[in-house]
Amino acid sequence: MEPQTYAQLQQRNQFLESIYQSVAHPITVIDVLPSGEFRFVEINLASERWMGKRLEEVKDKSPEQIFPAAEATAIVDNYTRCVQERRAIVYETYCQSQDSWWLTTLTPLYNQESRIYRLISSSLNITERRKKEVNPSHFFNKILISNLNQRTLDLRHTSQKLVQEIQYCQHVNRKLKESEQNLRQIAETLREVLFIRTVNQMIYVSPAYEKIWGLSCDSLYQQPESWQDVIHPDDRDRVITEWQTHVWDKPFEQEYRIIQPNGEQRWIWARTLPIIDDFGQVNRNVGIAEDITDRKQVEERLRQSQAKLAEAEELAHLGHWHYDITTHKITWSAETFRIFGRDPDHGEPTYAQLVHQITHPDDRKYFTQTVAHSIQHKQPYKLDYRLIRPNGSIRHIFAKGKPILNSDNQIIGVFGTILDITNLKQTEAALRQSEETFRQFAENIQDVFWMTNVEKTKNIYISPAYETIWGQPCASWYTDCLSWLDTIHPDDRDRIRSAIHKEVLGEYDEEYRILRPDGEMRWIRDRAFPIYNEQGEMYRIAGIAQDITERKQTELALQKSEQRFRQIFDHAPIGMSLINFHTHQFIQVNPAYYQTLGYSESEIMSLTFDDFTHPDDLGHDLQYMEQIYQGEIDSFRMPKRYFKKNGEIVWANLTVAVLRDLIGEPVFCVAMIEDITHQQQLQDELTQSEHRIQTSLDNILDCFGLYKPIRDDSGQIIDFVIEYVNDATNQYHCFTQPVQRGQRIYSILPPAYQDELFNAYCQVLETGQPLLKELLFYDDLSHPQNLRQAFDIRAVRFDDGLAVTWRDITQRQQAEAQIKASLIEKETLLKEIHHRVKNNLQIISSLLRLQARKLKTPEILDLLQESQNRVQAMALIHEKLYQSEHLSKINFGTYIKSLVYSLSRCYGARQKGITFNLTIAPVSLSIDTAIPCGLIINELVSNSLKYAFTDSRNGEIGITLQTRGGTNEGEGEDQGDRGNVADLSWVRSRHFSAISAEALTTNSKVSAIGDGEDGENNLTNATSDSLSSVLQEQLCLTIGDNGIGFPEDVDFRQTSSLGLQLVCRLAKQLNGEITLDRNQGTLFIIIFNRSC
Repeated sequence: MEPQTYAQLQQRNQFLESIYQSVAHPITVIDVLPSGEFRFVEINLASERWMGKRLEEVKDKSPEQIFPAAEATAIVDNYTRCVQERRAIVYETYCQSQDSWWLTTLTPLYNQESRIYRLISSSLNITERRKKEVNPSHFFNKILISNLNQRTLDLRHTSQKLVQEIQYCQHVNRKLKESEQNLRQIAETLREVLFIRTVNQMIYVSPAYEKIWGLSCDSLYQQPESWQDVIHPDDRDRVITEWQTHVWDKPFEQEYRIIQPNGEQRWIWARTLPIIDDFGQVNRNVGIAEDITDRKQVEERLRQSQAKLAEAEELAHLGHWHYDITTHKITWSAETFRIFGRDPDHGEPTYAQLVHQITHPDDRKYFTQTVAHSIQHKQPYKLDYRLIRPNGSIRHIFAKGKPILNSDNQIIGVFGTILDITNLKQTEAALRQSEETFRQFAENIQDVFWMTNVEKTKNIYISPAYETIWGQPCASWYTDCLSWLDTIHPDDRDRIRSAIHKEVLGEYDEEYRILRPDGEMRWIRDRAFPIYNEQGEMYRIAGIAQDITERKQTELALQKSEQRFRQIFDHAPIGMSLINFHTHQFIQVNPAYYQTLGYSESEIMSLTFDDFTHPDDLGHDLQYMEQIYQGEIDSFRMPKRYFKKNGEIVWANLTVAVLRDLIGEPVFCVAMIEDITHQQQLQDELTQSEHRIQTSLDNILDCFGLYKPIRDDSGQIIDFVIEYVNDATNQYHCFTQPVQRGQRIYSILPPAYQDELFNAYCQVLETGQPLLKELLFYDDLSHPQNLRQAFDIRAVRFDDGLAVTWRDITQRQQAEAQIKASLIEKETLLKEIHHRVKNNLQIISSLLRLQARKLKTPEILDLLQESQNRVQAMALIHEKLYQSEHLSKINFGTYIKSLVYSLSRCYGARQKGITFNLTIAPVSLSIDTAIPCGLIINELVSNSLKYAFTDSRNGEIGITLQTRGGTNEGEGEDQGDRGNVADLSWVRSRHFSAISAEALTTNSKVSAIGDGEDGENNLTNATSDSLSSVLQEQLCLTIGDNGIGFPEDVDFRQTSSLGLQLVCRLAKQLNGEITLDRNQGTLFIIIFNRSC
């Protein structure tokens, strides 16, 4: 575009901008994003006043970010409707925040793809008009007339502007056509391809396209992407991907190859630039493509030339360099870097570094003096010196240099070459060393080295070993050239004399015997070969004579050994065979071999080992044979299955060794087979057993592991290593980390139990005693009631280690804890029940006592007292039960003492001089047995207190409770066979403790039960602590007194007395027998089962 046109466009733009900013009503420009969202791009000053925000505050923001939610929703809906209807729309909106009405016109703008990319919003404040509206139709008529007048003025103004625009556009078009004409003329003269295009259309391409691409320009106009079809396949994906990805957002630059229709390949350099329109959108692309084939060919030839030079330098180990004296910069070739052992990426060293860091210290002075002399006298130089590589190795260098002179004959640099002569130096040193070694070798070897002229007229050299082997001085050999022939055994002399002519042919290699002066015979192997000079002429004969006496003796011994081997081979108990390596045919087999397989010798010699090898094993066998062939192994061993002649399978251990020829190629195989069918069957059974055990261990729910001890130098166990764990081990979180084989157990044991478990494991190993242990894990050791996990650990010694199982007993422990808690709860409840029953019985007793106080009749008072005593007896049992450790049983001895104490106080036994003698075995009774027994004792003791001592004399009441077959204190014999009811003597003796009547009256063995505060404690208990507490089936209860006795004419079982009736019924309830002894007072004997 011409400068004048551009200036006019600038002026027009400024004019439109001034109009845009000076308009009184708000104008807003909104971008429509491809996602359907809206962003404010531009607002004029009126919009800023209306919104109350500056352009910087609203730019690139959505309506939702600017307006209240309700207003933003309405605005977005109108924007969306305009985009969907693809036309300008007019609508009225109410702005609640400003209490104003606005008439808005929304106009869409389209891009080249006809997509709406921007909206122009223009709003008019109609608040006053809306407020003045009275008649809507009248108002709208006024609006229409006003709009019509305004539209007429706008159209007239627009028409004038349009004419001006048309004239301006015509002018611009003329300028553009002229510019395009000039551009086209320039483009058509260029050798490069110039093109202009949009996304889908090729606007212009210069004629050079047809010459470079070999295709017509019309084809590119028709198919803008057809230029990609001729891109070389190796470059196509790269170029197309880059083109499609970036060509429309940034410059595109690529080098690639094309293949013309005639098959010729060309190199192309292409570059494109995107063109941006006024709206910031890419509307076209301008590019240039250049044929750079010639440049690429020159670059390739240069690269090849440099590669050949580098290859030549590498092959010759010759590097070159250049030294710029002005800059002191050194430039090296690639081979120079290799010779110096330096990385090219690190660059060349300076001259100072070359001298002081790389050149060997002993050669630095010589190096600097030589170079300085060359520069000073402007003469080439040569020098040998040593350098030190970065890895410390030393290389020998032969360097040549030549000063470079300018037109003024001034030195501006030095060019030189370096040759790595390290190998040459090493070769020279090796040659000197070889000559010295040869001399020492010749003089110290056991063989005789000799040398003569070709004509055999002069002996040149013979090594000192001649004197040792021949037993003659070397001087005799020098004197007579053929004297050595006289020492040859007569049977071999003529053969050797006739073979001497082979020496010049290099074919002389003979074995013969010599006779030493001392008469000893020795075997000699004599070899000779010609020696040529630099001209290729034979000028000497050299040879080596070797004493092979020992070898000959060995060969003789070997023959004998082969005979023995044949005997062993034929009679060996294992199968042995010699096999052709390549054909697998048998060459020799011993009887054990073919007998093992059930063949005859002739049958098996016609087969190969492939014919009777099991198919599953043949592949492995052949793999080993291949490894032998490749030289990787010389022998192998494997278990293998064979088919016998009858079809049976035989297992054998196969051992194969190869026999190679002189060049190392395999020729034969020696194969040995040992029948292991029985062992294999046992191994299979063992493997199956191990598999079953392994499967069991892997599937049990318990944790199982095998631990091996780790000991220090003193043999002390310091840890255990895990050799095996099953899958269940890591299902529980009892260890500090996942358990794997090879771990040490001390690091994975629970921290709180590490030392305890480790010491326990050590104890198992040392003592051999199994470990049985419960291990409880708590969430918090300070609160042991919160059980997390519990394990039953068992460890036994297994070989030199341990086999350990961890069984999860968490549920069992929790269940036991619940049961214990439940038992405690039930015991507490049962105690409460017994306590309440006792209290209720006490209440009944108290009620009877209160009732008795209101009565005066003695008979009724006695009845109430008896009832009260019975209730008290039952209440006492419940009291003892809830005080007992075992709620189901009570200590009956303690109960009897309490009951007797209560009855004694009730009837005033102490005042009457009545004492009690109790002999009670330590027996615990259940409530079902204790209540009847207690009521029986209550009734019978009450009767004794009331009726036995009517004459006011002192007396004794005795109560015993013994087990049948028990032994009382003072008795050493078993009384178990005297427990029948008919024989009452043992009962009475026990009842009264063998005390005479006089003793009873004097109270020498018993004491009265007093009514004082310690009256119950005064009760004499004659029960011995040594009485047996062993549970028996039956108990014997006796209640008696030494009073006036039971009337002879009264049958206690048929009496009308309520008390005795109750006693009989209670005895029957106990499934017991009750007997009355009327001798010496009254004695009731009740025998009953403990468990009733």
